Amino acid sequence: MASIRRIRKELTEFQNDPPQDCQIGEISGGDAGDPTHWDLTLVGPKETPYTGGLFSLTVDFPAEYPFKPPSIIFKTPIYHPNIDRNGKICLDIFKDNWSPALKVKNCILIITLLLMDPNPDDFLEEEIASVYKKDRNQFQINATESTKKYAI
Repeated sequence: MASIRRIRKELTEFQNDPPQDCQIGEISGGDAGDPTHWDLTLVGPKETPYTGGLFSLTVDFPAEYPFKPPSIIFKTPIYHPNIDRNGKICLDIFKDNWSPALKVKNCILIITLLLMDPNPDDFLEEEIASVYKKDRNQFQINATESTKKYAI
């Protein structure tokens, strides 16, 4: 029950002061229901190949939250070495470096930073990481085309 109180508190904080260029959509069960599933829309960061894109993400909270990290998944396809075809995000905060002090808002900010500065050495998509390392211009072209195709 403590995790539901924490999630509701985070939800209120998120709605009152969302991360820049991020909006929250549907909450499972409405305000009075179980808020363990969120739908978010994240605007692609400026000066990146994701600029102008609207990316849908889902946030699902485990019963052990905040002691276990939420699952945040991209529903909109995105060309990125650290995000796989199923939308799974490769970030250490969702694995070994999770801390109960983190909130979803922090996670969204970290994901935005990842979009701005991919980490090709800790990839989920090897081919995209290879393009990023070998031909940054081609990576920009591919990511921009993908954004236009799926997120605009």
